[in-house]
Amino acid sequence: MVLRHALTFISLPLLAIPAVAVAQEAVPIAESTSVVFPSMGPDGAASHLGAQLMLMTGDGDTLKRIDVEGQYVLPTGLGGYAAMGASTIDDSTAFGSLEAGALFRRAGAQTDVTFRAGVILPTGSSGEDTFVNILSAAYSRPSDYLRGVPEATSLRVAVSPTVRSGNFVGRADIGLDIAIAGELADELDAPFLHVDLGGGYHNAKGAVLVELSTMSYLEDTDELLHLVAVTAELNAGRATPYVTLSRPFESGDGEGPDITNIAIGVRGRM
Repeated sequence: MVLRHALTFISLPLLAIPAVAVAQEAVPIAESTSVVFPSMGPDGAASHLGAQLMLMTGDGDTLKRIDVEGQYVLPTGLGGYAAMGASTIDDSTAFGSLEAGALFRRAGAQTDVTFRAGVILPTGSSGEDTFVNILSAAYSRPSDYLRGVPEATSLRVAVSPTVRSGNFVGRADIGLDIAIAGELADELDAPFLHVDLGGGYHNAKGAVLVELSTMSYLEDTDELLHLVAVTAELNAGRATPYVTLSRPFESGDGEGPDITNIAIGVRGRM
């Protein structure tokens, strides 16, 4: 049953991505179109550093979260990435777990495909700040749920195709995360699956994008965590500043959160 649900999640978005991507003639990495999809993981399009500040409001409280991330990519498409976040609400401050990994991007004329493999290290805050970590990670980017869980080591694998046609750019990010060490690993019997889809208008001046992210614990696929986001970004030389408005919600028997996120960020190409 779990396998059937997993295959359903993975196969549907892949049907929309041309399978001929890998067979296309490679182009230099510097010529690839790099667009910021804030709800998705590293794309390997070019070496960059980025930071994002998010305000998460709900029930009269405001949680602040900052994320820093970067990736370094060689002309061959091989590279590495790292990311970490921190959150604060009232007098509580929590640092998220560090994620680091390797990636490979196969670039084509219209379609690129990026493969990632990484590890989430048990570096996050624990104790009274645990809830702040989990809440901010899951409700700002569902695919990063395990980055908010302290005292756990997790493995991550993902594939991310990007399609361009005229002024349209579309991207998917599909991956599995599994806790392999720590107290959490003893409690979880199945991996987490995330499926992120996005697309929009892009030209030399900027982009307007819409994203839908979904995360599922494959032991219980009746309840899913989603996030819908709208982003406007500007191409300013090597820098890409952007603003994102997003809302998380749940499907299934769970009561969805009443949360609105507003984020501002920037990525600088190296």
